[in-house]
Amino acid sequence: MNLNYKFISIFFLFNLNTIYGFLDIPENVNFDITYYNDSNCSIPQKTSEFTFFCTNSSKINGTPGCCYSYVNSVSYIDNHQFEKCYPYMNNKFVDYSCQKTTYFDFNVMEIFAILGLIGMLLFLITFFVYIGKSLFSSKRENYHRIN
Repeated sequence: MNLNYKFISIFFLFNLNTIYGFLDIPENVNFDITYYNDSNCSIPQKTSEFTFFCTNSSKINGTPGCCYSYVNSVSYIDNHQFEKCYPYMNNKFVDYSCQKTTYFDFNVMEIFAILGLIGMLLFLITFFVYIGKSLFSSKRENYHRIN
């Protein structure tokens, strides 16, 4: 394999911006259930917030796909829409919202970028150690004396 192709392969291997769009990377989502006393859903009475690990991060109407499975497990309404007020019980109303969230202010792209930089640094260290050993090692060490 030509040396130029090796460097191009390594560049694309560590350039995670290139491959990030092709991967369906799991992410965290915030799932909120907000309870109201009026049908306009204008003044919230209580909010329950849940954070889940979402393995289906494909977007459906701008919402992560796993949110629909979560809302179907807690809601009695089929074909649910987010950010819409629904009757709950005894003149109570509820709406659901779900959006992507991050922990520790790192998103998936930033984590992959950090891992890519660490990988490039390890590659460069290995490369320079190899070059240093080949330039500064004695060529006579490889030969054995004949008696």
